[in-house]
Amino acid sequence: MKVGGASLYSVFVSILFLFYFL
Repeated sequence: MKVGGASLYSVFVSILFLFYFL
């Protein structure tokens, strides 16, 4: 697993959490 991919996944999860809070 590449670090770049992990970062992208983290950002995607963060956006999902933001939508959940909205």
